[in-house]
Amino acid sequence: MSRRIVLTFLSLLATSVLAQDAGVVKVTAARANVRSEPNDKAPVVAQVTAGTVLTLKAIEGDWFRVQLPPMGAIRVEAYISRKVAALDKPGSAPVPAPPPGGTKPVVTGPPAEPSGVTVAWAAGNQATWLTSRVAQLGQLSDRGDSVRAIAAVLPTDLHAPMDAGPTQVAYVWVLDEAAAPTAIAERRPVFLVDFKKTAGVHPDDLLPALVRLAPAASGRRVVGMVRGRADEIARTTAEWDVMRDFRQETVKAEVKIVEPGAARITPAADLPPGEYAVVIRPPRKRLIGAVVLSEAGEGRLFRTVWAFVIR
Repeated sequence: MSRRIVLTFLSLLATSVLAQDAGVVKVTAARANVRSEPNDKAPVVAQVTAGTVLTLKAIEGDWFRVQLPPMGAIRVEAYISRKVAALDKPGSAPVPAPPPGGTKPVVTGPPAEPSGVTVAWAAGNQATWLTSRVAQLGQLSDRGDSVRAIAAVLPTDLHAPMDAGPTQVAYVWVLDEAAAPTAIAERRPVFLVDFKKTAGVHPDDLLPALVRLAPAASGRRVVGMVRGRADEIARTTAEWDVMRDFRQETVKAEVKIVEPGAARITPAADLPPGEYAVVIRPPRKRLIGAVVLSEAGEGRLFRTVWAFVIR
């Protein structure tokens, strides 16, 4: 992880020694924040209770760099202040200690995902896995230049893409109103996204993002839209620069690649009440229309969202 503080010579020396002789740290405060960076204003990645034991990776000034309990395939390093934790048996193998009451941190396995992507909301000692939802893909006459404009005129009947020649149309991805998204109490939640095993797409060609969903009068929510030829579904050459014109309400967020195919996403500011989603997008490049509008490869990713609601 990146380091944004200047260390003294002695701190560098301590870091070097402890990196070779890593031990564990034990939480001494009743409740303590684990942060994404070694400063008191950095986003909170997790909360831990007294007695919790964390694997020590290094000491950086007044902070311990520790490894959190694994959440599926994702392993995250973060920081805890030396004011609320203490070095415990340097060089020993970490032995997880349950918090008071005998309850161990709960990290359940991720759900089976057809896309191969898993998304977890990191809350304290728990990983709440978001279940993916499949957006309906429709083809509209060329109207509106944003998801909110499309949501305002979204018809009751959304027609599936069909080959209608070279004229311009709007393709729109919509969630129905049937299932409620996961409710999240935090205004600035941290998400861990594992896209190492994305079906049909190399993880190096992908990047996760946060988007806000645009509500329509019918109760459905628009995820994204893009203009294109009405016959894109029949085109099999990589000539559609989809991401150049793709429209979605992207939420400003910090996206850190933890390791290849795994990232941590933190909103840059508190999220206002509303419905949001974690999505996976390809970089700007030309794609095959028949694939984008299909249920495989990049097409599956455009259709798949991990929705949540901020109350």
